[in-house]
Amino acid sequence: MNNRLSSSHVLFGILVALSTPILINFIRNNYILSNFRLLYYPAQYHGNHISSDYFEGWYFKLVSEDKTASLAVIPGIFKGNIGYKSIRKENSKSDADNYHKHNDYSLDDSHAFVLLINRGHECLYYRYDVNEFKSVNTKEKDAFQITIGHNHFRHDEMVLSLPSSHLWQPTDSEYETFLSSVMTDYRRLLPAENNTTELEVVRHPHIPYSIRGVIAFENVTPLKSTMTIPSVMGIFQYIPWLECFHQIISLDHIVHGEITFINDKFVETSIDLENGRGYIEKDWGINFPKTWIWAQSNNFIKEAGNSILVSKPVGINSGLGHILLFDSPYQPMLPLPIQISIAEVPLVQSFYHIAGALIVVHHSSTNVTYNFSTYKLPHRHSLKVTLDPTTHIQNVYLHVSDRDNNHLEVNVWRKAGTGVPLRAPNKEHKKMILTVEENLDAEMTVKMWNGNEGGDVEVIMDDTAVSAGLEIVGDVVKLGKEYAG
Repeated sequence: MNNRLSSSHVLFGILVALSTPILINFIRNNYILSNFRLLYYPAQYHGNHISSDYFEGWYFKLVSEDKTASLAVIPGIFKGNIGYKSIRKENSKSDADNYHKHNDYSLDDSHAFVLLINRGHECLYYRYDVNEFKSVNTKEKDAFQITIGHNHFRHDEMVLSLPSSHLWQPTDSEYETFLSSVMTDYRRLLPAENNTTELEVVRHPHIPYSIRGVIAFENVTPLKSTMTIPSVMGIFQYIPWLECFHQIISLDHIVHGEITFINDKFVETSIDLENGRGYIEKDWGINFPKTWIWAQSNNFIKEAGNSILVSKPVGINSGLGHILLFDSPYQPMLPLPIQISIAEVPLVQSFYHIAGALIVVHHSSTNVTYNFSTYKLPHRHSLKVTLDPTTHIQNVYLHVSDRDNNHLEVNVWRKAGTGVPLRAPNKEHKKMILTVEENLDAEMTVKMWNGNEGGDVEVIMDDTAVSAGLEIVGDVVKLGKEYAG
């Protein structure tokens, strides 16, 4: 008994000694304290009093009523190197402009941003001084309010005023690095005999648009929470030193308004979003995953209003170990927003590895929520990512079931190489770098049933979605084996 106690004490001492520097570093920049303080307010801004190594962004998906237009708007903030002041403050205005022109923010890349994707067009990245980011936190659990320049974002509305003078265009060097990474990811999916298959990545033309718009959201549908499940991350929300957090703010809502694009010849093009569908989520933390799969759609053919989220962060660093998470809220019966996301985040210290998932499905017609999350002990049947060497169609297949014998099966696909490059935070480089290829024109099928195939089966949902968002990043082959292994 004494020997056991002694060994336990030694092991505990080793864990404390190894993890203390990590915890001290987090506490120093108020990261842990912020996550504790806003534990039950995940939608709100967490970055107050955090001066470096931090990011936070809100993802707004907008799809027109006729499903011909699909946009994503991502306002956010990135705080880079605490050791340096902004290059704009350290140098004269002309020097700062010169740095900006060449996209060189190597001293301190801290800035606020508004990112906009218009389906098949290049991503537009509007960069602002970090001091132009403002937030107001309220006592409403599912509410948030941020301002970037003259742009305003809330859980129930959006006002855009984005001049082309704030656009930040990737350099050729940045794009080549991104392209190399994307091609490496694709070739992992091809059999050895097809590894010489010619794959083409489309570089979309850059058009210096100015953008304005006023959008309102009706019937916002927040994810239900409890004391034990304060967010979509469930009990993992109580681990405040995780490197990355995720939350769903609205599974589905109706959109009112329009967005207008003005090109450099002052020609205006408007996108009518009246009675369209919307979806809102967010991420915040100190580092982004290295590997993930993410897909989202709330535009289904049979049942408008369904909502499904699947988000699987793999390899989330807790500061003490490696945690695999999978995350999917699903709500059929309004245009179904479905999201699939899988990710691998670099570790600081790794003592344990937990394969896990967060999957929640809400059926709006019956007002029933199905939870397939790790803390519900689901059965993970399969997660596979494939790439057809002939058609270049990239496909993600997921099958999971709960202890009540409810099954969820998702297929989502896109034409490889047709997405737009997005910037994501990179802790190692202390920059927002081109990392993600996102499509807003992917397609998806979702089936949910109760019972075993071959026996009595009750079909809960069987539908097809269009205008789906899809990201597939990193070694997803390993990810699939790890999830269902």
